[in-house]
Amino acid sequence: MANTPPAPRIPRRIRRALAGLRWRIRAYVVVEGLSLAVIWICLTFWAGLALDYLPVLLGADEMPRPARALVLAGIAIVLGIILYRWILRRAFVRMADRSMAILLERRHRQFRDSLITSVELTGANIGTNTPNARMLAETETAALDNLSHVRLSSIFDARPLLFSLVGAVVLVATIGGAIAADQRFETRFLELGFRRLYLLDNDPWPRSAAIEIVGLQVQRDELDSGAALVDSMLEFRGGRLKVARGASVSLFVRADAGAKKIPEVCSVYYTTAEGDRGRVNMTRVGGIREGFQNYRYDGKPLKGILSNVKFDVVGFDHRLRDYEIEVVDSPVVIEAMLDCTFPEYMVNEQLATWLPRTIPLTTATQLPIGTRFTLHAHTNKPLASALLNDTESGEPLSISLSEGKNTCWFEVPELTGNLSLELTPIDTDGIAADKPYRIYIVGVEDQPPTVSVRLQGIGTAVTPDVMIAIQGKIEDDYEVASSAFEVTVNDGEPRSHSFNLQPGGTVEASIDFREQRSESSGIKLQPNDRLSLTVIAADKYDLGDTANVGTGDHYQLEVVTPDKLLSMLEARELGLRRRFEQIQDEMTELRQSLIRVKNEGPATAEATSEPGVDAGDENNAESAVDRIWSLRLLRSQRARLQSEKSAQETLGVAASFGDIRAELINNRVDTEDRKQRLQTQVVAPLQAIGDTLFPELDLRLVALFERLDARVKESTDPHAEDAETVALAATAVEQTDEILLAIDAVLQSMLDIEDYNELLDRVRDLIADQEGLLDETKKAQKQQVLDLLQ
Repeated sequence: MANTPPAPRIPRRIRRALAGLRWRIRAYVVVEGLSLAVIWICLTFWAGLALDYLPVLLGADEMPRPARALVLAGIAIVLGIILYRWILRRAFVRMADRSMAILLERRHRQFRDSLITSVELTGANIGTNTPNARMLAETETAALDNLSHVRLSSIFDARPLLFSLVGAVVLVATIGGAIAADQRFETRFLELGFRRLYLLDNDPWPRSAAIEIVGLQVQRDELDSGAALVDSMLEFRGGRLKVARGASVSLFVRADAGAKKIPEVCSVYYTTAEGDRGRVNMTRVGGIREGFQNYRYDGKPLKGILSNVKFDVVGFDHRLRDYEIEVVDSPVVIEAMLDCTFPEYMVNEQLATWLPRTIPLTTATQLPIGTRFTLHAHTNKPLASALLNDTESGEPLSISLSEGKNTCWFEVPELTGNLSLELTPIDTDGIAADKPYRIYIVGVEDQPPTVSVRLQGIGTAVTPDVMIAIQGKIEDDYEVASSAFEVTVNDGEPRSHSFNLQPGGTVEASIDFREQRSESSGIKLQPNDRLSLTVIAADKYDLGDTANVGTGDHYQLEVVTPDKLLSMLEARELGLRRRFEQIQDEMTELRQSLIRVKNEGPATAEATSEPGVDAGDENNAESAVDRIWSLRLLRSQRARLQSEKSAQETLGVAASFGDIRAELINNRVDTEDRKQRLQTQVVAPLQAIGDTLFPELDLRLVALFERLDARVKESTDPHAEDAETVALAATAVEQTDEILLAIDAVLQSMLDIEDYNELLDRVRDLIADQEGLLDETKKAQKQQVLDLLQ
């Protein structure tokens, strides 16, 4: 077999040119890819720094670590894509000689396919002396000639690479300049940004402002003196603070005046439990004090807060986050009881009154002075402490908590007057009651006994042998210890005469001055003396120096002789008789009025019509008839009023005669016959008239009035007489006649008694004259004896 000639090889210069082009392409790709990677890293560094720091300038917090980790992951992914797409996928791809030749041919048209032909036919079996070989040699020669005039760098467009390089250099320069400034001013700003972005460090950005929450202050009524006892500034613990539901609070924040920036305003961003959101600005309070600028806010949603509120406070670039005000029920006193032990003088074990007992505290609680009590206040929740303040003195008082801690108590050893306190319970959350629980107990002083008595059968004058009787009642809040008459004769010293009370404090007692005269130390009355008498009563009060003494009405009495008293009583009898005669006259007029009601009917009106008036004038006739009916109705009404008045006056006259009779008895004057006459012939008949006869007349007059009133309102013929009216008027007249007869009988008895009294007066005058004559005779006889002895 003949030997095959070797295939021609690519000329060395061509291979070197193609290899140089290949290297340049890879270098271009790597440099461009690295420039883009640097640009991406620098841009994302500044962008990440801005995302992390710019919110801080706006008062927000830094990006949390998960967000920064997500950003870092995005940066890494995009960087990987850049490296892969712009470097790995392009720089390490196979670049054949033919591709490099085509690239040169496209850029330099003078090769006229000589370079690509030289590359493609290299290695082909074309022989050595064949025409093809000669043509190949000529082509390579032409390619080499043209290749000496070609610059490989002209193949590339340098502008994209230049832009990438310039961008990368500029961005790297900015970072470098920032690093230099950072190191110069020792701010470590970029270092912190690098660590936060690439190392996910959680160190916060430095703030220009520095604020802190001082706490909350509960707004209280200035009138609540107990509020001053409660620490009004509440501090947050762990970002949480509890306040009472419905309370109005003020939020206090302060900024460090030594920081780079003092906020012009601090803002509160809040969210309520109902989902309401908002932003409010705090008020700047005064100037800088003690190195701090203070801010305050007390508006919505902190006024009358009803639900939990979460909030952040922003002051320039400093934000205080995740604070919460938790609303809870405030401690409230739901019940208060008093364990009372009353003063010993009040206690009555037999009647089981005023024994120790427990009573509820109300707004109108009253306790006797001297009561010892313990107040137990029950609250709606456990307590940590309680404050008790005396509103009058302003001094705090000691108060204790029970084991259950839902009850606090304090003891008052002795109530000396009105007690006014304010109790402020504080629960285990440190929350004080919004308003103090007011305790007001009225100390009731022991009052003297009430003496309500009056004299029985005693007038303004008495005899020396009088027996003064009293009736009535003596009452005390607790119990009466003693009761007595206090008697003063003329200007002498008061003297007491004790008596016992009846059950229930009823008084039925008397003092007999005839018995007093018989006693050696008794009270002796003489005519013309002035007797002053009152009733006193003392209770069992033992907290003071003396017991409480109650005094009844004071009575001033004149001591007279029996004859003078009789004269005074007879004068009163005469006045009563004249008064009764007036009653008789009034009743007589009432009878005449009733007779007119009975007799003056419609026929009377027609008969008394004016002469000369036309009989056919119906209007005039009807007017006269109507006037008659109206007059009858008016007279019946007046008669009823007069009957009621006369009945009361008759009973008054009866009572007055009864008093006269009682005075005769109590003063031990006059005969039993006269006393009996007064009772049976005057007092008893008068009472019968007032209690029996007059009520019956009133019933008949009421029936008459009602019938007349109905007759006037009826639409019947007014000219017709009403038989029922006439009959009722007749019965009323009959009853009036019966009363007049009874009155006349009593008046006759009065006259008989008056004649009897006149007879007695004459007898008394005769006896007095006889006694005077005897005295003169005795005196004359004594004088004769003296004359004979001389």
